Amino acid sequence: MTGRRRRRGAGRAVLTFLTAFGALAGAALAGAAPAGAVQKGVRVAPGVTYEEFDIKAAKGVTHAHVLKVDLGHPRVRVDLLYPGAVAWRAQVSRMADAQGAVAGVNGDFFNITEAQHPGVEATGASVGPAIAAGRTLKAAVPNGQRFGPALPPGTTTEDVFGVGTDGVARLDRLTLDGSVRTAEAQVPLGGLNQYALPVGSVGAFTSDWGSVSRVRATCGTDTDRTAPCSTDTYEVTIRDGKVVSAADTPGSGPIAAGTTVLVGREAGARQLRKLATG
Repeated sequence: MTGRRRRRGAGRAVLTFLTAFGALAGAALAGAAPAGAVQKGVRVAPGVTYEEFDIKAAKGVTHAHVLKVDLGHPRVRVDLLYPGAVAWRAQVSRMADAQGAVAGVNGDFFNITEAQHPGVEATGASVGPAIAAGRTLKAAVPNGQRFGPALPPGTTTEDVFGVGTDGVARLDRLTLDGSVRTAEAQVPLGGLNQYALPVGSVGAFTSDWGSVSRVRATCGTDTDRTAPCSTDTYEVTIRDGKVVSAADTPGSGPIAAGTTVLVGREAGARQLRKLATG
């Protein structure tokens, strides 16, 4: 499997993260704080500054938090915080403490509820792609499977921000380009360690996924995450290039290193049924 990245833009040497809580409506936040904002600045560590300010908007006051990171500082490094598995949950503060980070920002939305699919386990997995320390952990779910507010026009769940090996901040788009080769055909992959797979596709799950059930990957559609779970599913476990087990429904439990579980729905399930154990 390979990941294809398309570059959309590069940032300056100072990376700014902003989170806002309150009733912001019709206001754009970029660069410096708006005129009239109540602003405070605190140095968190060399090259890292925290600021907070209030913004008066149409529906009330929004309290904004800004973290500025000087990527050119020799003692500064930015990377992904995650709880050790894609399908798991942990507080940002605890993950930051565990990594010895001076600050952490919640940068995505997550599958933390499954009220629309009673009996299906929520995975805790993020919506978008994830890469940590250069290791690809997961790809993005279809746009319609996203949790959170509507996407801004022209954006997708594949859009990311990150820092390259050259220390430059980037806005980019990460797409999955992979396949599974069998004796008869080459099956394209529609997902990697995702809580939702495209309709009719096959997704790969590795040890990075964790032990949470993979059933959620076959629920909803590309345009409606609340749609029912698929009734046409199939799963195979591959080790050393051979199918060692198969099941009609996705399973759960830890996946051993070097083992890959393929989950198919609709057309993807029919492709996987052609694979024989052994």
